[in-house]
Amino acid sequence: MNQAATLCAMVGGTQRRLAAVVSTDVVGYSRLTGVDEVGTLSALRAHRAEFIDAKIAEYGGRIVKTTGDGLLLEYPSVVDATTCAIDIQEGMTVRNADVAEDKRIIFRIGVNLGDIVIDGDDILGNGVNLAARLEAIAAPSGVCISDMVRQNLRGAIGDSFEDMGGQTLKNIDGKVRVWRWPSEGQARTSSSRGESASNAKGRLSTIAVLPFETLSPDSDHHFYSKGLTDGVATTIAKLDTLRLVPAVANEGHETPNYHVKGNVRISGARIRCNVQVIEVASGQPLWAEKFDGNIAEIFELEDQLTDQIGAALEVEITEGPQVRLWRREAANSVAYSHFLTGRIAYKEYSRSGHARARVSNEAALALSPNFYSAAVSLARVHIEEALFGWSTEGKNGFEEARRLIDGVFAINPDHALAHMQLAQILMIEGDFSAARLEGELAVALDPNSADAHHALAHVLVCLEMPEEALRSARRAIELNPGRPGFYHVVMAEAFIALKQYPEALAVTDKIIAERPAWVMARIWKALALEGLGKEEEAKSEIFNLLQTRSGFTAQRWQKFIFFPDRPDVPDLIKRLVSIGLPP
Repeated sequence: MNQAATLCAMVGGTQRRLAAVVSTDVVGYSRLTGVDEVGTLSALRAHRAEFIDAKIAEYGGRIVKTTGDGLLLEYPSVVDATTCAIDIQEGMTVRNADVAEDKRIIFRIGVNLGDIVIDGDDILGNGVNLAARLEAIAAPSGVCISDMVRQNLRGAIGDSFEDMGGQTLKNIDGKVRVWRWPSEGQARTSSSRGESASNAKGRLSTIAVLPFETLSPDSDHHFYSKGLTDGVATTIAKLDTLRLVPAVANEGHETPNYHVKGNVRISGARIRCNVQVIEVASGQPLWAEKFDGNIAEIFELEDQLTDQIGAALEVEITEGPQVRLWRREAANSVAYSHFLTGRIAYKEYSRSGHARARVSNEAALALSPNFYSAAVSLARVHIEEALFGWSTEGKNGFEEARRLIDGVFAINPDHALAHMQLAQILMIEGDFSAARLEGELAVALDPNSADAHHALAHVLVCLEMPEEALRSARRAIELNPGRPGFYHVVMAEAFIALKQYPEALAVTDKIIAERPAWVMARIWKALALEGLGKEEEAKSEIFNLLQTRSGFTAQRWQKFIFFPDRPDVPDLIKRLVSIGLPP
C-alpha cells in the first residue's frame, strides 16, 4: 500500500477514504480540573501551543476537532501517525519531568487505519470509532494501535509494539487484535525504539567465544589464553548489542550467529593475540585484528580486544542492508575486513582514529579497486582531516575527496553513497541547493541507506528546513537504530532551530549518556539550556567542556559543524560566546 495515497470513493452520495486516525485523551482530566481548572486548562493550552500542534504538523497531520481534553487527528500516512504518537508521548514525558505528579498532563493515544466518512471538515465512521476505543484501553503515556496499523509498520518502530491479542472493545463487534507501546514492564526511555530488557535480549544476535589457542610451548602460558577467553566472554555478556551463548550448540542451546576465536603467543614479557570474528552460517571471517602488549598489562589488552570485537559486530549487525552492499563490492574477505576496521576506527572521531581509518580504507582499495564504498569512506576521512587540521601528509583533502568521488562516478554513476558524499562536499563549499539535490538523489537511489537519510537531514538543517530534517533523521534512526547517538546529533540541531529546547535537551542527554566526551553533543546541550533560560547551567556545561578541551573556541566549533556558511551560524556563535565559549 502507498502510505501517501488516499483512497476516496462516492458511495450513495457519501464520500469515504482510507486514512490513519488518531484519538487522544487526557488521563484523569476531571480530577485535574476539579482541583485546579484554570491551571489545568492553561497547562493544556501551553503544551499544545509549544509542542503538540507543531509535532502534529511536522508529521503531516490534521486536527479534525478538539473534544475538551482530547484531539481527533487525521494523517495521510499511518507510519507518520504512529511515529508522531510516540514522539508526543516521549515529549510529554520530558515536559512533565519537573511538574508535580498530581498536576501532570498525561495522554492516552489510539491509532487506527480504516475507512472514514467525510462530513465537511469532520470525519465519522468505524475507523474513527475504533481509534477512540483503542485510546480508551491505552496505558497512561502509552499508545495502542490496531492490527491493520501494525501490518503497515516496518523496522524498529513496528518491533517496539507488543501484541495484546484479541480485545473486546465497547460497541465494536467481535474481538480486535491490539498492539501496545510501550510493552508491559518496559522502561520508558527517550527513544521510540525502547523495549523491555528481557524481550530485547531475546532478539539480539548471538555470539560464542571459543577457547583461545596457545601457540607457545610453555604449558604455563595456557593460563593466559584461558584468562583472555574468559575475560572476553564475561565482558561481551554485558554488552547490550549481543547475547552470549555457549560455544557448542547442545540440546536447549541455539547455534550462535558469530564465533570469536583467537590464539595467544608469548615471548618473554611480550604477548601477542590474534583474534577473528567468524560468521557461523557462511564460515567467513568478518573481522580480524592483531593485538600486542606486555603480560603485565594483560587486563588492558583484554579491554582492547572486547572493545574492538563489540565495535566490529555493532557495524556488522546494525548497518542493515548496507552490509550486503559492502560485502558484494569488497569481492574478498580481507578487503572487507580492512574496510570494517576502518569504519570502527572512524567512529572514534579522533585524529588517530581518522588516521587509522585512512590506512585501512587505502588497504581495502589496494586489494579491491572497485570497492566503491571504501573509496567513499576514504573521501570522507580526507574531508574531515582537512577540516579539523588533522592531515599530516600535505595533501589537499578536498581535492583527494573529489578525485575519489569522481572515480566512483566514472564507473558507477548511480552509487548512492558517492552522491551522499558529494552532498557533503557541496555543503562545505556553501552550495546548499545543489547539496540538497545530491542528498535527495542518494536517498532515491538507496532508500534503505541510513547514512543517506542522515546526510540529507544535515543539508535540510543548513537550508533552515528543520521539520524536514527531523523526518530524515528519524528515518535514519529507524533504518539503523544501532547508531542513535550519531544520528541524534542532527536532531538536536533541528530542535534548536525550531526552539524546541526541551526536546533538544532530551536528545543531547541521551547522546552524552552514551558518549560523554562528544564535544558536539555538549555544545548543543549548552545551547538548549541557554534557550530554556537556564543560563547558569549552560555556562557550567561550557566550563566543564573547556576543562577537557582547553583550546576549544567558537571558531573551532565552526569547523566542527562542517558547513560554516550556513545562515544560522552567526547567531549560534553569539549565543555560545555569551555563555562562556571563547570566540
